[in-house]
Amino acid sequence: MTQAQLIAHYFSDSDNDIDMETQPSIDNETIERKKQNRRKWLPLCTYNDKNDVIKKIKDDGIWSKTHTNITNEGKRTYYRCNQVKRRGKQCPASIHVLYHSENECVTIYKTEDDHLHNEPRSIGINQQSKEVICELFKMKIKPKRILEILEEKGLPVPKKRQLSSYLISLRKKYYGAPTISLGELEAWCQQNSLIPDDNDKPWVLKYQIEYEDEIDNDDDNDSGDQNDDDNKNKFRFFVTTKRLLFNASISNKIHVDTTYKLIWQGFPCFIIGTTDMIRQFHPFGFAVCSNEKQNDFEFIFNCLRGGLLNLNLQMNEQELILIADGAEAISNAFLKVFGTDHNVVMCWFHMRKNVEKKLYLVEDKALHGDIMNDIETLQLSTNKNVFDIATRLFLKKWKNEEKFIQYFSNEWLNSKNGWFEGLATHVPSTNNALEATNRVIKDEDTLRERLVLSRFTVVLFSIVNKWSKERNPTLINSKKFEHQPLITLPIWTDAYNWLNLIININNPADILEGICECVAGSGPRAACKHLAALCFALLDYDQNKLYEACTERLQEWHQPTRRSSNPISLLDIRFTCLRHNRVEEKMSKYSKFLGEYTYVPAATTTLRQLLLKYDQQSTAAACFLLPQQTTASFITLPARVVGQVLIPSGCFID
Repeated sequence: MTQAQLIAHYFSDSDNDIDMETQPSIDNETIERKKQNRRKWLPLCTYNDKNDVIKKIKDDGIWSKTHTNITNEGKRTYYRCNQVKRRGKQCPASIHVLYHSENECVTIYKTEDDHLHNEPRSIGINQQSKEVICELFKMKIKPKRILEILEEKGLPVPKKRQLSSYLISLRKKYYGAPTISLGELEAWCQQNSLIPDDNDKPWVLKYQIEYEDEIDNDDDNDSGDQNDDDNKNKFRFFVTTKRLLFNASISNKIHVDTTYKLIWQGFPCFIIGTTDMIRQFHPFGFAVCSNEKQNDFEFIFNCLRGGLLNLNLQMNEQELILIADGAEAISNAFLKVFGTDHNVVMCWFHMRKNVEKKLYLVEDKALHGDIMNDIETLQLSTNKNVFDIATRLFLKKWKNEEKFIQYFSNEWLNSKNGWFEGLATHVPSTNNALEATNRVIKDEDTLRERLVLSRFTVVLFSIVNKWSKERNPTLINSKKFEHQPLITLPIWTDAYNWLNLIININNPADILEGICECVAGSGPRAACKHLAALCFALLDYDQNKLYEACTERLQEWHQPTRRSSNPISLLDIRFTCLRHNRVEEKMSKYSKFLGEYTYVPAATTTLRQLLLKYDQQSTAAACFLLPQQTTASFITLPARVVGQVLIPSGCFID
């Protein structure tokens, strides 16, 4: 019976270590392996806590763990120098850590050999560069721009692969795991479903999680949505804040739209909100659903109604108006939740865009422009009666284009006919304000990157929180909900130009129709102080020519001033000298001189000498004209003379 030999246990993390002293050859002959030179280990230091040892090795940054041995003295963990590549000639310098079995002390041993390499090998990304990358990642800077910023700051620039790997770790750190199950999504919704005290803190207002084996097909069929992917898992959740829901209680308009390219799995994102009197969009909340069906829009509208009830708020549902594109799922869900006696405004931009795509039904391309001009005229109809009359004339005019008329009638006259201006007052004709919000989300919040659902939930909360804080009235630049329209100078200009086309300002005219929101302004021929003020404002606008800008006129600063050329008598020119706190003389000395002396001394005596003689300091404008008997010539005038006048014929010079 062979006797068992006790050997030390050996645990290795390396695949290259040889744990046999001998190897059998093909001829069953034992080949002894050449013994390696044993290293001399010198004790470096001893610690009472193993965490201090781990921290020291990590701070050094030059040691990598290779293998572990269990000995009688304790566990020994060996480390190699990572400044050289793992596969190749190794550095003779290394360390190992002994965890004593007798006590909790830990001793570090080091070889007596020194490092052979001169320069340390850079591994991974520099620590200072990591800190900058982390800050730029929080600012949502693109990877290409991150590399440029590191180069501008003079920091070590990592490789693209290294940066990509580090950004993946940062996403996992801040956004969580890249995958999420339906159960984890339900747990997340339940965890964030409590109403917070902070008005700007987002929470999940309502959620629905339907598992594949729990879906009742009969309920979905009763709702009128036959193709709602009945055999698949479904989820819906709506995120909002208290401040955003408050705007729903003070508005009678609802904008809703769906956007894609935000979530990597392709789930649709729903944004619902309203616009104020200056057509500024104010969101109510953000929803994510697994589908874009009528049931999903009904869920969103019910969330809005239920959220207001939870906050003891109420929506004006009697005058509620929906502004959306031509999706039937949106309009059908809205009319089912709030009733069929509400107006649904079709977005004019979407309508025009869809009609332009169908112009190929008209073979003559020269008629395309005329047809679109007529449709734009239809869109300006002031009420339903005018719109009906205009559409009949439009169909009669283009009756020869049967294919296009059939499409236009079925699509935009029989069903989706809410695209003219007179359908509802103080309501925008397009959904562009909400579409602009979608673009901001993609440009600033997701940076045109499709995020997985688990990470998009984190971004979603930050988006809703930002919306709410922007509408805080205590902030200087807050987005306030405007209840009155802002009339700018271009609007006044357009109104005046439009008024000039209808009424001649120089002739008396009557106001054909006037409507105001005040009590006295109800009716087609209202006469209140607001309409009177508007008429006076338009009149003042025309009389003072406020519609003309200074840049519309030719510049005049280089043109000389006009001079008077009417001759007057020298005796009628009044030369005065105005001095501070001194009464002006009734008769100047120069006028006395001309009155006392009959003859002027000599023709060579200039006006300058006379002014100096009689102490005249005022600016003069005069000249002496020689009599007709002599050659006409002018006496030299001083530099201050700015004009010329003639002396009377009775005054001669000898």
